[in-house]
Amino acid sequence: MNELTVIMTGAGAPGARGTEYALRAGAKAQGVKLRIVGIDRNPSLAAQGFCDVVRKVPPPASSEYGEAVAAIVREEGVRAIVPQTTMEIEWLSANPAPAGVPVMVNSRAAIDLANSKTETARIFQELGLGVPRWFSTRSEEEFLKACTELGYPDEPVVVKIPVSNGMRGLRILKAKAWDYARFAGEKPSGTDCTLDDMLAIIRTAPQWPELMVCEYLEGDEYSVDCYCGRSGEIAMPRKRDVIRTGISFVTSLERNEEMMLACTAAARRMGLRGVFGFQFKFRQGVPKVLECNPRVQGTMIATLAAGNNIIWAAVADLLPDELPPVPLNPEWQPGRCYRYWGAVLENASGCTVV
Repeated sequence: MNELTVIMTGAGAPGARGTEYALRAGAKAQGVKLRIVGIDRNPSLAAQGFCDVVRKVPPPASSEYGEAVAAIVREEGVRAIVPQTTMEIEWLSANPAPAGVPVMVNSRAAIDLANSKTETARIFQELGLGVPRWFSTRSEEEFLKACTELGYPDEPVVVKIPVSNGMRGLRILKAKAWDYARFAGEKPSGTDCTLDDMLAIIRTAPQWPELMVCEYLEGDEYSVDCYCGRSGEIAMPRKRDVIRTGISFVTSLERNEEMMLACTAAARRMGLRGVFGFQFKFRQGVPKVLECNPRVQGTMIATLAAGNNIIWAAVADLLPDELPPVPLNPEWQPGRCYRYWGAVLENASGCTVV
């Protein structure tokens, strides 16, 4: 194969630039001329400067989404689709592939397990792997009982909507969530609140939702970038040194065998293939799982610092008759990734990335 056109969904997402770089680096290494068609709900805000073409599509919740993507596949000669956002992988896993082209997405059964924080916790528990103490609650009575069991108000407690992404549906309950010193000296994160505040929010719902209530972990947070496919299995943990609005701005790759083995074991049980990731926090030296992301993670570009381009490896798996397997380096060494602010400048002459 000398030329290849792929769709990259979520082209306006924060991690899109990293995904684009990984795709181009992988194609170049295999002598492939790559053309990237970025699709997004807001093309004026998308990757205008580094995608070859950017096209507007409706959101996945729209009845027109599937045909819109299929039309772009036909018009642009697309050979594969690389999705990046949670809503898109849910749609793409539950519906026929647009225009019949291969999609870098797991089965619906695997995604349903991975996207549910309670199912992920249950699987880790069954496998004897690190997981925080947690409860699944479906009523106010169960919710209050779980908070008490976990030590509130003396100890902070984490509340999560089981199926959510980013920082949506997350609160940390603290008896004294804010005082004047914090108000004057810290930027608000939006995650801390008291139990009374949380109850006031939940009681506005039409009915009491399912909520995961778990222990608060104060240790370091890690993401693990994973791949499973023709080239083998690999899991690369990285410490999230600096996090802003849920995004890693500085991340350090570290070889932690416990996390690496836990991720591959859990992925086999869930039936995950291609690229995906897990997030952990430490407590008393033990990594405990927070969630699974069955898609390209926002800072998965960091794996290139360890000599492994797992994003391109997953793309090559979509076209096995035309692209050879991508070699993996199981003896990868630690590295670091820094995110920095850039911009796309747009005027009458076009777009420039700076």
